[in-house]
Amino acid sequence: MKLFYIIFTIVLLSTGYLSAQTQNDACTTVINDGEKLFKSGQYIKAKERFEAAKKRNCDKAQSWIDQCNEKLKPGKSSKQIQCEQYWKDGKEAYDSSDYETALIFLKKGLDKNCNNAVFLDYIELCNMKLTKQKIVREQPKLADENNQTDLIPEIPIIITSLKIGNVYRDGTVETQYGSKLYSSTSMYLKPQIEFIGLQKCESIKLYTKLYQDGTLRSNSKTSPPGYTSQSGNIFVSGQEKQTKDFAAWGSATPGFFPVGDYRYEIWYDETLLNAIDFKLY
Repeated sequence: MKLFYIIFTIVLLSTGYLSAQTQNDACTTVINDGEKLFKSGQYIKAKERFEAAKKRNCDKAQSWIDQCNEKLKPGKSSKQIQCEQYWKDGKEAYDSSDYETALIFLKKGLDKNCNNAVFLDYIELCNMKLTKQKIVREQPKLADENNQTDLIPEIPIIITSLKIGNVYRDGTVETQYGSKLYSSTSMYLKPQIEFIGLQKCESIKLYTKLYQDGTLRSNSKTSPPGYTSQSGNIFVSGQEKQTKDFAAWGSATPGFFPVGDYRYEIWYDETLLNAIDFKLY
């Protein structure tokens, strides 16, 4: 009889544990479903899921219901609600230094014509942060490749955008910067950058490297050693956003560049500032 009571007690305890575990799993599923609906702007459906979670006594269900009610207040258009959500998600990702995720939400807001000035400011900040991270990642690699132990501790600019265009010999644009490039019409490839100065007003020189299928393109008579071309003096005006077109490189004959994979790099004093990989079709 004593053995019977022991077994009976174990069964009761096990049943209680399994019941609690099942409850926790169900809560997690319902809350996750509601959160996905909430983040996609479907606040009515999300509220229904959270109310179902509340009936199960799930943690945080009421908090989510309150957030849904806030979004569903009269006077807010669906666009305004969606913009607020994009901003919230983008800002939270930015504050946690997840700049790639922040860019996704901020660009979605820009596509929806949300508060473009604010969204553009933070998109620019994200690009700056990502560029800095890229430079930090590249520096040890460059130091190892060039047997360097010391690298330039400061850079004068942050390049936020690098685009390639195709131009005629006189500089007239044949294919707009950032557009798809074709071998059949290729003549002179010309880089264009947008940048923000990190130093006070000063004049600097930048260098370019153009790779075709992994091979550096250069001219023995006009190219600086180890580079494709050199910019003229670039005046950096504080932290103002500026645009700079580099000298074009190629030939006046259409079809000069064959189909293939290309890469343009922008350098400052042996430090890689930015790069773009692109194709000629």
